[in-house]
Amino acid sequence: MKKIIFIITLFFAYSMCAQETGKYKVKLLDMNSKNSDFGVTFLDGNTVVFTSARKVRSVQDRKWSKNGQPYLKLFKGEWMPNAREIASIKELPKKINTKFHVASATVTPDRSMLYYTSNNYLDEKFKKSKNHKNKLQIYKVKIKENGDFGDPESLDINNPNFSVGHPMVTPDGKKLLFISDMPGSHGGTDIYIAEILEDGELGEPINLGTNVNSPYNEMFPFMGEDNVLYFSSNRKESLGGLDVFGVRVYPNGDCSKPKRLSTPINSIADDFAFFIDANEDMGFVSSNRKGGVGSDDIYYFEEESPIVFVCTQQVRGIVKQANGPILPGALVKLHHKKHKHHEPKHKRNKDMSVYTGSNGGFIIDVECDAIYDIHTTADLHSPSHDQLSTTFEEDKIHIVEVILQPNEFMMKDGVKYINTNKIYFDFNKYNIRPDAAKELDRVVEIMKKYPTIRVDVRSYTDTRGSDAYNQKLSDERMMSTVKYLVAHGIAMDRLTGKGYGDKFPVDGCVKGAKCTEEQQEMNRRTEFVVVGE
Repeated sequence: MKKIIFIITLFFAYSMCAQETGKYKVKLLDMNSKNSDFGVTFLDGNTVVFTSARKVRSVQDRKWSKNGQPYLKLFKGEWMPNAREIASIKELPKKINTKFHVASATVTPDRSMLYYTSNNYLDEKFKKSKNHKNKLQIYKVKIKENGDFGDPESLDINNPNFSVGHPMVTPDGKKLLFISDMPGSHGGTDIYIAEILEDGELGEPINLGTNVNSPYNEMFPFMGEDNVLYFSSNRKESLGGLDVFGVRVYPNGDCSKPKRLSTPINSIADDFAFFIDANEDMGFVSSNRKGGVGSDDIYYFEEESPIVFVCTQQVRGIVKQANGPILPGALVKLHHKKHKHHEPKHKRNKDMSVYTGSNGGFIIDVECDAIYDIHTTADLHSPSHDQLSTTFEEDKIHIVEVILQPNEFMMKDGVKYINTNKIYFDFNKYNIRPDAAKELDRVVEIMKKYPTIRVDVRSYTDTRGSDAYNQKLSDERMMSTVKYLVAHGIAMDRLTGKGYGDKFPVDGCVKGAKCTEEQQEMNRRTEFVVVGE
């Protein structure tokens, strides 16, 4: 293949690719000749068309001087699915197969038009560039109802000063993929795409960008119905020579990062002209690897597990209380509702969850082009429902801020409480700590908002110390709490209170048990029970 790629040998823009993927089983076809054979595609039904330098009966036995083989031509044959072989091989008409190279064909989905690559030779005119080189061009011919072909037509994107070749009509029939070394390319041959207009002409060629094109040679584009673009490249990530890579093409034209297909599709030799029928999990690939018949050979393959593309982005967020502090320990759940433009075969889990850290922050990976529901909960706060819409940009970071409104009241065991964080006390102390003062300010705010409610203040100690001492200490804690509320504008007749000592411990930290300091602190608390409204 290296000798034949005179058609497309230049440089390209560097693009990192992921690890190899997919699982395949390959078979060398018996139809291969001792010369070059490559590039199978279906013409109609089980009729296929492919490229070959095999010998044919000709008055003039013309050979290409660079490899001593006959010039490349297009052939058709019948694919025998049971035998997994191509039979009844015939050369296409001479109006297509000129005396120069003709290769790499593609057919429109309605089977009405055949596009192919050829030397710049039409109407017996051999045209050269400004530097006296004959460049490759793309031609098209109409396919008649009886299977015959019309006369070749040159595409309007052709130019004698640069090459265009390896056409591939997209599955919807609306666009043409091809390669070129036209001005503005990233390296050698780049892959371009152009819209096929209603009059059959092409729109402005668009370079597929650096996720596809590298400083090396990209060639042989093929796109399946799953919007995966396969192509060959001799970029640095290849195992050797040309390798087959794949990218997912999104509706907005962006492409995922390329992935190299696994062996045995790829080898240390040249591997190219990849074609797959995803509905049948089969296809063809060409290679000049050892063990073949000729210089390039056609292999049939079966796909046992497909190449998987998962474009990901990241959500980095923080959960905060409205007009208040950050909220560590909040639970953030993401539910994948749907993809906006495509539903990939292979998806990640639809539901993901994470707790916020000590800084109130969280990080979650999400898929591109998707809609997610974000459900956030935290103790003493009303849950939050938000929605996130991701884009096609791979590795994009979404910054979100989730605001939770604190609940004013909560019910527990039939008892109504003011919903606030517990009022904690230091060991053997009853003075109001600064963190406790913030919570008491919230109690004051709620009682002023609801001026008819009456509250019973209930204070507790940890389980250390004697019962009598703990009872006295809890009474003092209750009194210091009530004094704070009264000092901040709450009428005394709206408040009652009692100390409960070390009764009603929480978290299993009963008297005599081995408890952590955190468990003991949970017991040193004050609660606010609504006893009248």
